[in-house]
Amino acid sequence: MNRHIIPMATAAFWIMGFPGLAGHGLGQEQTLSKPAAADVQSHLGVGQIRMDGHIGRRMSDCMENLITAWDQNRIIDPFRYKTDSRDDQWRGDYWGKWFTALAWGYAHQPTLGHRQWLDRAVYDLLAAQGPDGYIGTFEGDMRLVGAYDVWARQCTILGLTAYYDLTSDPSVLEAACRSLDCLIDELKQRNLRLADLSWPRFMGLAPSVTVESGALLYQRTGRQKYLDFAEQIVAQWHEPGQVAPNGLRLVEDALAGKPATEIGYPKAYEQMYCFIGICEMYRATGQRKYLDAAAALAKNIREEELFIIGTGSEGENWFKGRTQQTRIVFNPGETCVTTHWMYLCWQLLRLTGDPVYADDLETSLYNALLGALLPDGHWWGYYDGLLGERVPSWVAQADIGLSCCIVSGCRGLMLTPFWAVMQTAEGPAVNLYFPGQAETRTASGGKVLLEMATDYPHEGAVRITVKPDQPETFTVALRIPAWSQKTTLKVNGEDHPVQPGTYAKINRPWSSGDQIELTLDMQTRVVEAPDGKGQLALQRGPIVLALDDRFVPMEPSTEIELDRNAATLAELKPSPQAAQQAGTWMAFEVPFLVNGAPKMLTLCDYSSAGNRWSKTNRFRTWLPQPLNLSTAYETGDAWHSAIREVAPDLQAERGVRLDDLALANKGATVTADSEYDKEPACTGEAIDGIIAGPWDFSNRWVSTLDTPHPHWIEVKLPQPARIGTIVIRFADPAGYPTSFQGIVRLEGRDQTVFDVEDYLNRNPRYYRADIDPVTTDTFRLIIRASANPAYANACQISEIELYSPAPPDPQPARTPGGCGIQADRLLFLGNSITLHPPAPQVFWDGNWGMAAGSEDKDYVHLLTNSLAALTGKQPRISVNNIADFERNFETYEIESRLREQLAFQPDIAVIAIGENVPPLNTAELQAGFRKSFTRLLQTVKKSGRPVIYVRSCFWPEEIRDNIMRQCCAEIGGLYVYIGQLGRDESMMARSERSYQHEGVAAHPGDKGMQAIADLLFKAMIAQP
Repeated sequence: MNRHIIPMATAAFWIMGFPGLAGHGLGQEQTLSKPAAADVQSHLGVGQIRMDGHIGRRMSDCMENLITAWDQNRIIDPFRYKTDSRDDQWRGDYWGKWFTALAWGYAHQPTLGHRQWLDRAVYDLLAAQGPDGYIGTFEGDMRLVGAYDVWARQCTILGLTAYYDLTSDPSVLEAACRSLDCLIDELKQRNLRLADLSWPRFMGLAPSVTVESGALLYQRTGRQKYLDFAEQIVAQWHEPGQVAPNGLRLVEDALAGKPATEIGYPKAYEQMYCFIGICEMYRATGQRKYLDAAAALAKNIREEELFIIGTGSEGENWFKGRTQQTRIVFNPGETCVTTHWMYLCWQLLRLTGDPVYADDLETSLYNALLGALLPDGHWWGYYDGLLGERVPSWVAQADIGLSCCIVSGCRGLMLTPFWAVMQTAEGPAVNLYFPGQAETRTASGGKVLLEMATDYPHEGAVRITVKPDQPETFTVALRIPAWSQKTTLKVNGEDHPVQPGTYAKINRPWSSGDQIELTLDMQTRVVEAPDGKGQLALQRGPIVLALDDRFVPMEPSTEIELDRNAATLAELKPSPQAAQQAGTWMAFEVPFLVNGAPKMLTLCDYSSAGNRWSKTNRFRTWLPQPLNLSTAYETGDAWHSAIREVAPDLQAERGVRLDDLALANKGATVTADSEYDKEPACTGEAIDGIIAGPWDFSNRWVSTLDTPHPHWIEVKLPQPARIGTIVIRFADPAGYPTSFQGIVRLEGRDQTVFDVEDYLNRNPRYYRADIDPVTTDTFRLIIRASANPAYANACQISEIELYSPAPPDPQPARTPGGCGIQADRLLFLGNSITLHPPAPQVFWDGNWGMAAGSEDKDYVHLLTNSLAALTGKQPRISVNNIADFERNFETYEIESRLREQLAFQPDIAVIAIGENVPPLNTAELQAGFRKSFTRLLQTVKKSGRPVIYVRSCFWPEEIRDNIMRQCCAEIGGLYVYIGQLGRDESMMARSERSYQHEGVAAHPGDKGMQAIADLLFKAMIAQP
């Protein structure tokens, strides 16, 4: 796939502002409340770290095959249609976690396509925000019933804050604030304690995580009400409540040294989430008790709960798992627990700089986290056991098609670049060794590039080339893992002392090209099981090794025992050929005694063990001495007995939109002339809302294989409805129908609405017909011929979808960058920034965008020329000043005043107004502008159905920008925020030349015009 990637040196510029991530101390230039406790290690910016090698590939796979491949409408629809109706539903959970993973992935890979995904996801969500600020999935009476409404609001606020930290868009930050304001107001109006909004069993843990939102928004806005809200939650933990008679006592009990199983309730994920919020409270207040409590909990988890692979939990709860991990554990190592353990370690690493947390992060990353990710990155496991088979996560809500662990796993993986290399007051700190580079700063603020060359953790050798912009004395800190007992470190060939479990801090004069050579101790470590019952495990560096039945199959009457006296045990021999054949990342030859005789057996890395995700591929981590190979991989089916509805092939699965009228759960029925006799009842799969992947042989209708065409399948609605779009999803991987016809029933007569010939293996795998709207209750699809050479008489249809007129594209085929962009006619509707005729009264003699130095330097012509260079054809343009609309939006006659412009029938329309709109300081004015602006966009949309881009005000104005953004989202347009430019004096014309009129001088100059054109162009070429 061709991707437009912003170079590291320029990424931070076009984002405008030091970038950041929700809840993690980034974006500090926009922080209005200075943290009371500063981070010891802080993050690098967008595009300032590049991770190649295995970790880089795994992140890219997950980003491309899951995060950006998912239909975001499935995640946002519950907010639009309020589909949660019980206190045990949590559809609002997904957007915030998915979006945060997307934001973190974008920060590592700032491609234009990824940025467009970010923008769409935010604007589409905010179009569902209520007038009272509510962003959620419950109707009014169901709000605050149970914990999950509050939980979901917290997740959403984190996602919105992530977007603000990346873009500095104040309207999105304000939307997050309005969401929290709504929660605060509702609690007050209904006289509810937040900590009581929970099932009694969980003692208020889930809603309590909202302490993080209060602390975060306080740090970004300086508004005392948010810190007061967070402190009120903490105060409620100390008090008796309805669901916690003795109070949650999270802080007190952690400080008292109580184990995690006795702090509040031992629901591992939610408990750690509360302590992540406690870390933010330490940043906001500087109160040491918060940091000490979080560190005490982490210490107990490490010492009493973690498995050797860096995760824990049984059935999602803490259970003193460190000493119980060798037994068969029921539902072990929830992926949400893995991610949030890493999340907590990340917070503590930033706040303390203690390398123990980096050691913990590395262990979890290379073992538990990667072990839960399917080989192509498109799905995750819910649980991560130490023996048996790997099982993909089930789908918790079929309409969304996800589970919490899927989006949590994505977040944990996309977190990696933000702790791999960090910034300290003395210089860069390297926490993870990988092939790639990182752009950091010295103590004085100078730039320094670290280039890393290594095959770690296959091998222990790491070479780092240090390249400061100019010679300077500063410190480079290198993490020396606690397990690396024999480490060597050389700087330009000179030895440097190191201690395991610390940072080697190299303070010296550095010049570009200086070399650091680090060699870590990769000798095999034999680990005794913590329960003292004689089982062993092997570790090599951070990697846990495991038996896999592809290398060591089950054999009756065979016992194996680790040969601890073999000289080859310490330095294991890699077996790349075996790894390649089995499809594992690593493989090593390990000395064993097989029925008493020495023999080398192949073990692989834990994350690859069982990576066929099948009952035919099992693995084992802890090894009894001796181990009977006839039962080595048996689990008694214990830990996956609760797995249900395991997702099949989800690589290409999507779900239909909730506004599809042809759904069985809306009362639609379906009949057909025949179906495959070996797949009975498959006709109903055509209206089940689930779209089959290419090799998913369920969720589809298959007609008879024997009877020649034609075949038909018919959908009947419970009552007549207005239909404007019909979508047919094909499910035959070998050959789609080549000839088919669509018929509707109108007043007892059949009417053909589409008739297709020669549809031979088109792409995408669906056919869409936008028809003249009709009112009907019956649609029939007739298949006349098929291109499947093996089953010439068969037909396979995954889904028939019927929509009211003009819905969004159900599943647009994304194109790389700007390939295939249609830009023959461009319509610009703007104000003086777009076009201003000569005006002697203000000493302006141009006839182009004020105050560009010449016509070819205004944003209109710069953008037009960029599109011409991309498409190879010079577009026709219509450039118009509609400032009269801004000033008189309530009385402006759109159709008559813009008759010529609408007749132009553009492919692309750029709406660039807002600056001249009078202050919208009453609710009536805001409603009036919203109504008029929506009508303008709708009218333009009808003029040839162009792709509409609405840009924000150059001089940011929150109310106007927010209204325009919401109206843009409602009509399916694309919103481009440029308000950051208006805060930059260098973008103004007065910074480039003198002007006699102050108003002209305040307009964007040549640099500002170029920046506007660049942002619009980047949005266009990122558009699918």
